[in-house]
Amino acid sequence: MSIQEETVHTQNKIEVKDVCFDYVDKKSSFAALDHINLSIKEGEFICILGSSGCGKATLLGLLNGLNKAKSGKILLDGKPIAGPGPDRAVVFQQYSLFPWLTAKGNILFGIKQSGKKYSKKEREEKAEEYLRSVGLAAARDKYPSQLSGGMKQRVALAIALSLEPKLLLADEPTSALDVTVQAQVVREMLQVRKQFGMTILIVTHNIGVASRMEDHIVVMKNGEQREYGTRQQVIEHPQNEYTRYLLSAVPELEA
Repeated sequence: MSIQEETVHTQNKIEVKDVCFDYVDKKSSFAALDHINLSIKEGEFICILGSSGCGKATLLGLLNGLNKAKSGKILLDGKPIAGPGPDRAVVFQQYSLFPWLTAKGNILFGIKQSGKKYSKKEREEKAEEYLRSVGLAAARDKYPSQLSGGMKQRVALAIALSLEPKLLLADEPTSALDVTVQAQVVREMLQVRKQFGMTILIVTHNIGVASRMEDHIVVMKNGEQREYGTRQQVIEHPQNEYTRYLLSAVPELEA
C-alpha cells in the first residue's frame, strides 16, 4: 500500500485503539476502561451512553488529555493526544460563567482566550455569530443571574465554540436541566454540528438524549464497550442485553 493510499484509508478524526485505563492507589487498582475501540469521522456527532461508573467520563478525560491510557492509542487527526490543547474544548455538566459579565461578555472572553488575533470588530461579530448559533441573540446583554439553566448551558456551549476547537467534548451537558430544556440544548448542539461542521462527542446516562443523536452511539458498562452502532441500530434494534435494559429503564425525552 502506498503512503497516499494509507493516508486516505486512515482519515478518521479520532482513533481509539485498544485503550485500557486503570485507577491505581497504594492498595489496589480498578480497571476503568477495558480495550475500547472507536473510529470517529470528521463532523460526526457521537454519543457515549452508560450509567454512572461505566467509564464514559474516564474516556472523555483521555480524549481531553487529562490522563494517559495504560495501553493502546488515542489519535486526533492521526497524532497521539499527549495532553490538553486548544484543539479541544469541553462543555461541562455544571456551567461556569463569570457572573459580572453578560452572555456576550462571557463569549468575548472566550474568543480572547482562543489565541486568535482578531480585531475588536471581528471579536464582536464572532460573539454575535455564536450567540445566534445557540439561539441567544436576544439575551446578549443579560447577566448569568438573569438566565435560566438551559440558557446558561447554551452560553457555555457558545464559549466552547468561541475557542474554535477541532473537537467538542460534552460531559453530561443536560443532566442538570429539566426534560424539555434538555431537548432544546440537544437541538442546539445538532445545529452547531450542522453549522460549523464540528466533530462532537457527548457522554450521557440519558437514553432520551442519546436517541436524539444523528450518528453513532457507544454503549458502555463496567469499562467495557457493550454495543456500538448507528442510532437506528442501537435504539431501534439493540443487540446487547444491557442496552435493552437502558431502553426500558430511562424515560424518553419530550419533544
